[in-house]
Amino acid sequence: MTELVNDKDFVLPGQPLTDERTKAGRFTYVHGGLVRSAVAGMVRIRGQKAEVIPARGPYKPRENDRVIGIVVDIKPSYYELDLGWGITGILRAKKAKKSGKESQVTIGDVIYTAIAFAGVKGVMLKGGKDAHRITRGFIVTMSPTRVPRLLVRDRELQETIERESQCKLYIGMNGYIAIVGPSTKNEFAAASAIRLVDTEPTLEGLKEKVMGVLRRALWEELVEE
Repeated sequence: MTELVNDKDFVLPGQPLTDERTKAGRFTYVHGGLVRSAVAGMVRIRGQKAEVIPARGPYKPRENDRVIGIVVDIKPSYYELDLGWGITGILRAKKAKKSGKESQVTIGDVIYTAIAFAGVKGVMLKGGKDAHRITRGFIVTMSPTRVPRLLVRDRELQETIERESQCKLYIGMNGYIAIVGPSTKNEFAAASAIRLVDTEPTLEGLKEKVMGVLRRALWEELVEE
């Protein structure tokens, strides 16, 4: 592979990355025999793939994406959920699952679900067993372009944060992440780790840095107690 850029270079949309068409990774495309960047961002050369980590960007709904939405209106046959970024999702007026039971959705509820369809006619959300109400914890936000960083390598960073903080993360590809833990202390520790991933997604040794943030946050709380 002939690389036309170096690892961690900042590139612009359309800029050539390599002449090996089969090496096209995330946020790239092939044109004129070259793999080019589809967005402005940082190049990462990972094994046999060249990909780009976008600098920032809004959320673009895609089918089967897991998302978090807030119920903002109730119609006779459906609910409207705010997905952020000016996007409204439609959830059919069925009951969302809560702790193994059926519970009626109300305005202000936080729903973790998936996208059934996204197109010119709007965004339709999956209901039934795919829609879960989140009634504890709190929500943090991060750039949607950084969310995949939590999920790469078999969700390595997500599992690290959950294990160290003892919290459950409900990760929405729209940049909303619900944190549910045994205490506010643990939830804020998890939020600090997510903040690091959002601001420093290309940091060397990110997993170890995340563990350090979590342990310091939890240890400081223990010392104060």
